[in-house]
Amino acid sequence: MKQLINVLFLGIILMINFSLAKPVSGQGKAFFDQYFQDETMRVDYEHMGDSETEQVVLDRIYRQDLWAGSQKNLIDTLNYGYFRFQLFDEESGICIFSKQFNSNFGEYKVTPFATQGILKSFHESALFPVPVNSFIFKIDKRNKSNEFEGLFVKTIDPEGREVIIDETADPSVLVLNTIYNGDAHTKVDIVFVAEGYAANEINKFEKDLKHFSASLFEKEPMRSNKDKFNIWGTFKASPESGVDQPRNGSFKKTNFGASFNSFDIERYLLIEDNQVLRDVAGHAPYDAIFILVNHDRYGGAGMYNLYCTLTSDNVYSDFLMIHEFGHSFFGLADEYYTSEVGFDDIYGPGYEPIEANITSLQDPAKLKWKHLVKKGTPIPTDWNKDAYDMSDEIWQMERAEWMKKIAELSKSGADSDALQLAKDTYNEKNQAHSKKMYDWLHKGHLADKVGAFEGAGYTSKGMYRPMMDCVMFTKNADDFCKVCSESMQKTIDWYSE
Repeated sequence: MKQLINVLFLGIILMINFSLAKPVSGQGKAFFDQYFQDETMRVDYEHMGDSETEQVVLDRIYRQDLWAGSQKNLIDTLNYGYFRFQLFDEESGICIFSKQFNSNFGEYKVTPFATQGILKSFHESALFPVPVNSFIFKIDKRNKSNEFEGLFVKTIDPEGREVIIDETADPSVLVLNTIYNGDAHTKVDIVFVAEGYAANEINKFEKDLKHFSASLFEKEPMRSNKDKFNIWGTFKASPESGVDQPRNGSFKKTNFGASFNSFDIERYLLIEDNQVLRDVAGHAPYDAIFILVNHDRYGGAGMYNLYCTLTSDNVYSDFLMIHEFGHSFFGLADEYYTSEVGFDDIYGPGYEPIEANITSLQDPAKLKWKHLVKKGTPIPTDWNKDAYDMSDEIWQMERAEWMKKIAELSKSGADSDALQLAKDTYNEKNQAHSKKMYDWLHKGHLADKVGAFEGAGYTSKGMYRPMMDCVMFTKNADDFCKVCSESMQKTIDWYSE
């Protein structure tokens, strides 16, 4: 059997649709104890290419402390990721673990840079419990039909020489805990990692951590599930305070290289050094990572089962946190469609997204959330979209001018009072616009109805969201919509069983 499996895996990169046929015979603690040790293995690799090419190159393999995830749910059945890694027991051929995820590269490949053939590499990590025996590590990606196909494969011996065992904690990393409800195996463990906080700002990070630990549970379904979470913080002093702002000509030396204007999107905030991030985050048990960036500008990002970023001091930072968490932990799609994005036709015509909260509505009779639609609700659901779009388009043009003005003032070294006045004026206008659009969305007869409302997933036409408003649509939404909430509850339960 072992020889047969080795032959099957030989040349895997050329065998696009390869997968082992043997299913998992069972899950649970007994299954975990048979195939795993209660420690964490971290496989680091480079994910690189452009819009037409893609490959994975192994970096390092680490064996670390306690496994923070579930010991019961080992095979990912949520089905929200565009990539997947799997572990196969080498001797039996059984798939013993899997997890789906999204990645920086997955987004990069649909940017104009990638379509121009510019190659770029992103460092990524896969975390899983340490297998007892040698295993096969496999990474897959989805094709345009949403089917997984092979991308990378490697046989790994947990006791082999290539596995780095480093249990020495970094004494410069401070670990904090704001909410603790029990064993990491049956709770969702979140770690907030400090980025851009200088050594003299440790007290600020502690204050920010407490604030966001509380704010995270202000909306449903988080509020009703607070007892299923543990919240941690890890602090490693940054060489400088702040974050890179390329369009403003401002650059800071920080631990993870966080930067605005990622993929040339004004508010998009990604990091460059995944390896250091994982080293610092790993001082606490975690299922999800928040990167808390010490800055007052509006910006963030969230990739499913990777990480999310948010700035600490913006008037909308609380919204940023829960919205990006919707992406990074729950696999939800953006429902807005009027703001600046840097992606070229991310979904494409005729494509049905895998995310639970948007649809291309190829077949209205098979709407993915039809069980939540009341009888008599028309599908698609007319919501006077043209009037909404006209009002928002005017603001988006004005907003772009304000951001340009602020960037020019910052670049030219303008008086700090003048720069602050520009920022304050912009924030006032932004909040006034948000209030206007909130009233527009919430005062009509459709406000509480589930239907299929056109405009979602960065696409004005041909993509639909479940309700008029949602945290994944606007900044001032009261809660997640009913479809998002249902999907989120499934994820919370999956991690906390």
